[in-house]
Amino acid sequence: MADKLGRGASGLRHLRWAREIYATLAAHAEGSEMSDGQRMALAKELTRLDARIQGLSGAVKGYRDFLERERVRYRGAIRAALHAGAEAARALRDPGVDLRVAIAKRSSARPGTRAWALEVEAELRALARPIRNGAGDASRLEAAASRIEAAVKAMQTEALPRQRALKAALEVAISSLREALEDMDGRVASLVSESFVDSLYPALGRGGTIDADEGDDDDDAAARA
Repeated sequence: MADKLGRGASGLRHLRWAREIYATLAAHAEGSEMSDGQRMALAKELTRLDARIQGLSGAVKGYRDFLERERVRYRGAIRAALHAGAEAARALRDPGVDLRVAIAKRSSARPGTRAWALEVEAELRALARPIRNGAGDASRLEAAASRIEAAVKAMQTEALPRQRALKAALEVAISSLREALEDMDGRVASLVSESFVDSLYPALGRGGTIDADEGDDDDDAAARA
């Protein structure tokens, strides 16, 4: 029995895998060794599989477009807010001290994460407190802290719910494809043979998590065999 792509593989890798299977099935359907009845049955299987591939392709595109076009705006807003905060703190204290670096050294949160950004916000508010209570102007520190808070909140309330919804749709599409392939295997094995079914599936690499191919270095959906 041919190895199947690991369930934990990405949507993009599942899409590449499914297209490899489709291409092999299409080549078989065109072969002279097939009877007319087998060829017609395989044509129906190709139609079914194409529908699943198109569904997965749409889900993959939706998720990747969100990550690469929309979510990056929220991440960029957080980075810009963090820079503004660091500059505000730098103007108040030693110009050679970067607040982000100082917090990264003592924080358990990973730099760049929302938790880490909130620690920077808290530090800015702590710096502003004694100034606000005295005679100084803490407005720049407080404005920077509020900007970080707003950027993180936007990520949490706008970006993450959208990401979870798109990810869930992608998982449904992956499951649908895998179930369709299981059903197809049973029908095709009865129609032709188990070895025929095995021939549909490409070799895998990296522990069964990616299609093995002689692709170039930019082909993220396949590993060199």
